[in-house]
Amino acid sequence: MKINLLTPLTKVVPGTYTTLMYQVTNGSSKIESDKLDLPSNWKILSQSKISIDATDSKYLYTLYIPKYEPSGSKIIKLSLKNATDTVSNTLSVEVEKIRAITITLINKPIMVKEADSLRLDYLIQNMGNLTEKITPASGSSKIIGNIDSLVLSPNQSYKLSTLQIIPIHKTENLWNSTSDLKIYLKDYVTPFTDLVSYQVYSGTIKKTDPYLRLPIEVGVWYNSFVANKNSNSVQLDVKGNGYLDFNQKHHISFNLHGPNSFNIPNIGSYDIYNFEYTKRNDIKLKVGDFALRFNNLMELGRFGRGFQFEKEFKKLSINTFYISPRFFPTQRETYGASVGLHMGKYATLSFNYMGKSFSINNQFRNVNLAGLSFKYQTNDINLDSEISGNLVNQKADFGAFNNFGWKIKKFYVGSNFIYTGKNFYGFFNNSWLSINNISYYINDKLSVSLNSNYTRINPNLDLLVYNSSPFYSNNFFAANYQINRKQHITVSYNLSSKEDRSSQKLFNYKENFTRLQYDFNSKYFKLSYNGQYGLTQNLLVQSDSLSKRATFLNVLQPQIIPVRWLAIGGYLEPLISWEDRLGISAKSPMLTITSGR
Repeated sequence: MKINLLTPLTKVVPGTYTTLMYQVTNGSSKIESDKLDLPSNWKILSQSKISIDATDSKYLYTLYIPKYEPSGSKIIKLSLKNATDTVSNTLSVEVEKIRAITITLINKPIMVKEADSLRLDYLIQNMGNLTEKITPASGSSKIIGNIDSLVLSPNQSYKLSTLQIIPIHKTENLWNSTSDLKIYLKDYVTPFTDLVSYQVYSGTIKKTDPYLRLPIEVGVWYNSFVANKNSNSVQLDVKGNGYLDFNQKHHISFNLHGPNSFNIPNIGSYDIYNFEYTKRNDIKLKVGDFALRFNNLMELGRFGRGFQFEKEFKKLSINTFYISPRFFPTQRETYGASVGLHMGKYATLSFNYMGKSFSINNQFRNVNLAGLSFKYQTNDINLDSEISGNLVNQKADFGAFNNFGWKIKKFYVGSNFIYTGKNFYGFFNNSWLSINNISYYINDKLSVSLNSNYTRINPNLDLLVYNSSPFYSNNFFAANYQINRKQHITVSYNLSSKEDRSSQKLFNYKENFTRLQYDFNSKYFKLSYNGQYGLTQNLLVQSDSLSKRATFLNVLQPQIIPVRWLAIGGYLEPLISWEDRLGISAKSPMLTITSGR
């Protein structure tokens, strides 16, 4: 007698049905008995015997595997007996692992009131066949009870509650809100989630604007300029800023300030006409006068008249512009574009191009710049890098930029670097900068830092942005202590030098000093003190360049706020006489400042 399994079976899923078919070859003897041995709790739903011929027959079994059958290897054995022989067939099958959690809300609210406490009760049930350690979490609510050691056996349930304070809406009287609950399992990436939606109503009737009115300000400027000849003028100022729809998806702002009264770039005297449209997370358009910030090397804030268009796609962003700089006679029409590739959630790679007409040796030439930029930002790491190059008069040159920050437990490391060559005609020319910092946070109140700063920046001077070209170095060690929520103190020792390398040569000195900064901030009184003592060597005046002078600097700024709309403050510098950086003894009077709010 011989038994052969016709339906190979290696794995079964709990809570399902399966069928086994055996072919039995028995010769002339009659089978007296058959028995199918199954794991505990498994059931035979049906069985039948089919005779094929005088010697062969088939045995058919339909089995049910219990829903919460533990995973692992199980044995199925078929035994047959005739008058002369007993034979058996043993089958080993694997019960698969099932990991499933159901979250059932017991008390779903229909409406809740703002500022009320909302308690939600959930039934958490283990629908799998493994004993699970669960970790509940919620982004909107607080979990009630001990959630550090919750273990559920198969088919076991647990009642869990969350508590949430419903926030107050500033403008809406009725709105929709949600509460979430997530259940995490050990060694299982995707949490099981339940999201509850309900309506919230306000306890007070809030003011709304059913007409979607756009706030607009209208004013008049009066300018007076006194020189060899007095000049007076009047300018109209119209500003608007608001949304075009109730969902606050489309936003516009505009500014009309003019006409131009003086042909000089005094703040407030030149005309400004601009319009800006923004579609949330999608489109941004600027038209008129604005400060162009394209990237760190090509254009970092040139003020001019033109347009800029930005568009965001799912994995792509574009930025294109055309601008004619104002108050900067050595640069004319400027245009460019960039394409950014979003490489995952944290990184963006951009391809940048810019062309401009630029005065080189008193002759305007077309300058074309191209480069790459890369940004990567997480909670602990920030990286912003660029490289750009241009070819002018058969001379190639380039610029590089890198800004890096990294938080490592109690340490923070930061670095900022800029380099541009003599024949690079981006926003900086013939410049370099190196700023480095490492900080250690000893505890919540005390931290220390070591800083090294070297700067030789030569921006293409814009009268509204830069008016000096400093060479600057400052190396210092600082300790910061947060006394309490209202008081903060910083002590540092500095070695520094500063030189203006532009044609006007405003300063040139070296100094080393100890600095103390103290700040006190309360509701009705504020106080700021900056004290500094050191030695200064003035290099601007030839007679002082070989001597070092003691420098005392003391600045005290108190402020009293007796009521919310009134502040009275003072500015005292110095409290004692001091030798300044130009080698001149000075005493400054006390200034009293009063302001209303």
